Amino acid sequence: MRLRTTSGFTLMELALVLLITSIMLTLVLPRLPRIGAAQLDSSADRLATIVTYLADESSLRGRIYRLTIDLDENAWEVETQRPWEAAGADTQGTPGNELREEWDAYGRSGHLPDGVSFDTFTDGDGEQSSGRRSIWFLPEGAPEDVSLALGEYGGRHVEVFFDAGAGRARVLPQVTTR
Repeated sequence: MRLRTTSGFTLMELALVLLITSIMLTLVLPRLPRIGAAQLDSSADRLATIVTYLADESSLRGRIYRLTIDLDENAWEVETQRPWEAAGADTQGTPGNELREEWDAYGRSGHLPDGVSFDTFTDGDGEQSSGRRSIWFLPEGAPEDVSLALGEYGGRHVEVFFDAGAGRARVLPQVTTR
């Protein structure tokens, strides 16, 4: 005679596993870095790198670059112009005025990740929180300092500050929340 056995978990065993899992999550989750904060820092570092790269490339290669920030779409666009190239230049050597997007491993167009947004763009013309604004990089140097504030939906903000005199951008934490 053969005995029937049933396999499975009892209600008590399932409750014990759920209790242990919830205790572990309670201990581990607060120690994990906030994903939004990491994305904000990463985005600010990336923009500072792009701005510094475009300033360097402009003086090194003799090209004009324009970085256009779209504050509403949380995106940026990089365009370039070779001032003395044949396309767009007239026979007297006057520079062409055509800007075009050019693929470049570091200086290409992009957008911010979900949860991160552009707050304000500040230059010599003042502060703007919507629309499109541009930063020009000329072979002889950038014309002005620019500040670009980024924020995460959690309330933390950072600033990417471009020092035109030094041709470098750096990330500054902002203490105030908006």
